Amino acid sequence: ALNSSRNAADRERSSAASPAAAAAAQSVSANRLFFDPRQMKEAADGGFPSYAPLTLHQADSPESADYFRRQGFTSFTDIQLHSTAVSGFANLPTIEEAVSEGTTTTPLWELPAPSGEVNCLPKKLPALLDTGSAAERVVEAFEDKVIDLPTQKIYHPMRFWTDDVRKKFGYKDSSNWNARLACYFAVKCGAFSVAELNTMGTRKMIAEGRKEYNNKYPTDKPGYYAACLDLCRN
Repeated sequence: ALNSSRNAADRERSSAASPAAAAAAQSVSANRLFFDPRQMKEAADGGFPSYAPLTLHQADSPESADYFRRQGFTSFTDIQLHSTAVSGFANLPTIEEAVSEGTTTTPLWELPAPSGEVNCLPKKLPALLDTGSAAERVVEAFEDKVIDLPTQKIYHPMRFWTDDVRKKFGYKDSSNWNARLACYFAVKCGAFSVAELNTMGTRKMIAEGRKEYNNKYPTDKPGYYAACLDLCRN
């Protein structure tokens, strides 16, 4: 594993958290980051096993950087920071044939939702995955995470997509938004059994959700988003 005072995942989260943190991360100079070539050779000869002790050394001044060079350490020539909060996983660099036979990668839908505040939204609501029942995917999108398979990106769950957040990030797909909320209302309102929901397609779910919403709120309608939040909390 690569050892440093702050690993790459932490830098990723901090750079996405605030402009100041991103600027600080980008200020790290590649020629002040060093590795021991003997460690690198040993790891390379062994096929880079996961337990290989690769240590990253960061010099805090030009003088200490010169010291590392005199001692035979090798400096990096380039640092590239990648923010998945902005561009998703689709634009991350890849290595051809990096995944060898017998190894597995974590599917996108098994990755966790982003942490912290919402910092981006899609322009349109991504389609539901075609795995499992539609009801399960609807609940997942509202309560857990929104998965955009074509762009390989995961967004915060819809329950965090407030009016202000949608306006801030330019989300304007109101038709699909309200339809998906109607689906969630149908699933969570208690009018249907699990067996009924498991055989229900999204078109019927939308119709049933709208009907149950109007039955529950014949007057003084709170709006689908507020009604769904209430069901989620209870």
